[in-house]
This record gives sequence, structure tokens and C-alpha cells, in this order.
Amino acid sequence: MNKKQILFSALFLTFACASAGAAPPEPSALGAFCPPSEGKSFHSGWISLGLKAADLKEKQASAGHITDVGEAQVLLHFPAGWKPQDKRTALCIFPGGGYSIQAIEKEGCRIAGWAAEHGMVGVVVKYRVSGTNNAVGRFPGPLLDARQALRTVRENASSLGIDPLRIGVMGFSAGGHLAAMASTLWNRTLPEEAENPLKNISSRPDFSMLIYPVISMAPHTTHGGTRNKILGPIPPLPWRRCVPRSGRERNRRRRSSSSTLWMTAFPAPTAG
Repeated sequence: MNKKQILFSALFLTFACASAGAAPPEPSALGAFCPPSEGKSFHSGWISLGLKAADLKEKQASAGHITDVGEAQVLLHFPAGWKPQDKRTALCIFPGGGYSIQAIEKEGCRIAGWAAEHGMVGVVVKYRVSGTNNAVGRFPGPLLDARQALRTVRENASSLGIDPLRIGVMGFSAGGHLAAMASTLWNRTLPEEAENPLKNISSRPDFSMLIYPVISMAPHTTHGGTRNKILGPIPPLPWRRCVPRSGRERNRRRRSSSSTLWMTAFPAPTAG
């Protein structure tokens, strides 16, 4: 087993332990491991966040697109020269896909690779969605996954070479809506997190990048398919209070992250 495999075996155990309800290991548990000796950029495999939905079998919807994601996971891209003692910026990336699929390649892995090329740790967040099971991808499921990803990265920041005060989010299309929710609802109490061992760790992003986002939930201005997947055709009242029909734009000044960058283009640009 080489150094890279040892490092990410430890990463897997750390994330699995933290999200399964056990006390997270000491941050020093990862500090003894080193990056590849050649000093090149590298990435982990998919690491579970311990949040599962229905018993779904993930499949490819089309080239670079996946669906029926029943388990929240992250994949980390590290830059060349990375060391556990670093204090790097981390970028948590949410691919788009209308909460039914995810453009995991062009709006996920390629963007994480770009982040690593620019000295950041890129974290692809594979959140739960389904094209067939309407309960998967419904609020608050994706938000739970986004908050857990932010908390888990922040909890392990000292071993991942990350500055816990420089962890941001970047989302595309529906993933931009998820990034906006993570940026404005980070302090909202969710009963589903009552037993979460990481619930006292902040899930607030330090900055937000919303790329051609679905930003409004107003029925006549939003993308209908995305709205129906995250809220349902007739949202129950508790969901309306958490995700106002007028969208994240109402909340962006009062509770949002310290820096928000909005980018739109038509047609939507491709990553890479």
C-alpha cells in the first residue's frame, strides 16, 4: 500500500466514524500521513458522509451525469505540494442537475481539479438525488448533505491542510440553489440533525460562488422541474417557511456568507 492509499484509508475511516455517530477521531490521526512523494496533485476516492436515503443503485444517466444517488459522499482534490500543515482554502462544489441528476464531471470533478491547480483543496459534494424516487432530492435532504459536507471538512481541517475559516461553496444551476441555501440557512435548526454528532460545528460557508443558479422559487419565474423536485408540486407549510417561494434573494443580505459572487451566462458555459 503506497502513501496515497494509506492517507485515504485513514480519511475514509475518519469520515465514516464522524458521520456514523461515534466521536470523531483526534485531528492528529491524519497528521502523520504524507502526500505522494513526487509532489503532484492528487485526489481521494469517494468518501461517505454517512447520510443515506432509499436503497438506490447509483447509475449513469448520460456521459458525465449520474442519478439515483442514495448516499452523500465527497471527493477531495489536493494541489501539488500539499502538506497536512497547510492552511489552504477549501471549495465545496455542488454540481447541477435539477435535483434529479448531477453533472458530476463538468460541474464537479473538473472544477475540483481547477481548484487544486489554483492552490485550493477542491471538494466535490455528491448529494442525494433521484430521477425516479421523488422523495430523494426533496427538501431538506440536499441541504442536510451540504451542511454535513461543510461540517466534516471543517472538523478535519487541521489534518486536511485547510484553514477552517476559508471554506466556501460553489454551485451550478440547481447546485447553485443548494449553495445559496447552504449560505443563508446555515443557522436554521433542522430536526433531522438532532442526533448529528457534528451539529455543533458551524456549517456556515465563508464565501459563496453561485454559477448560473436556480435562485428563485417563485412559481412563475423559477425553473419548474427544479422547484418541483426540491419542494414538491404543493409544498407543505413547514417547507415554505424554510425555502420561501421568492427564493434565496430575500435572505442574501441578512444571513449570507461574507462574500457572494454571482455569475450567469447564456448559453451556460462548460467547465474545463
